[in-house]
Amino acid sequence: MTEDAPQNGKGPALTSGEAAAMLLQIAAETEVDGVAYLPGAKELNIQAKRLDLSILPAGVFTDLLCYWQSKCKDGRLPARADIDPLDFPQALGHVSLLDVCQDPLHFRFRLDGSLVAEHRGQDMTGRSTDEVRPLALANILRTHYTQVATSGEPNFHEIRFFQGAETVTYKGLALPLSDDGEQVTMILVCTLSTEALLDLL
Repeated sequence: MTEDAPQNGKGPALTSGEAAAMLLQIAAETEVDGVAYLPGAKELNIQAKRLDLSILPAGVFTDLLCYWQSKCKDGRLPARADIDPLDFPQALGHVSLLDVCQDPLHFRFRLDGSLVAEHRGQDMTGRSTDEVRPLALANILRTHYTQVATSGEPNFHEIRFFQGAETVTYKGLALPLSDDGEQVTMILVCTLSTEALLDLL
């Protein structure tokens, strides 16, 4: 569900380059969409959905998933100490590491992948996912990461951004990590994109 667009077809004036607020159904849904209004009255349409791991593209994603699975012992989630980034050099720059914070549940970037930050136009290291802009993207990321934190299972998702005839597609694989093998305390995320989101903003 999205917020109705202004009748004149233009978005409200924004400050600090932030997208206007939008409404998303993010409870237990795996598919969300919406519209964000950007400075200069540009309209950015956003669609997101969770994908089945069975259609995970071969290459970086499948290699990382197999690596993560190899670290799961006796049905227990791997810890951060079990993961060595040098074991998956092909993914470096695309990998971010997030802390799972409680009371209330939220997520903070311990490390934002350099290529991810470059494409997004923001380095989120040390910052909350709630600070990601546009705000619609922050809501979508929180939805997917919440699914990982509460289920303890990997999440493969796609986020598509539309502006006119231009489209940018992001695909992300989020993998849970745990200090005790059960409760998710960190999330390892690999993100690949067709182009830089910054080009649309």
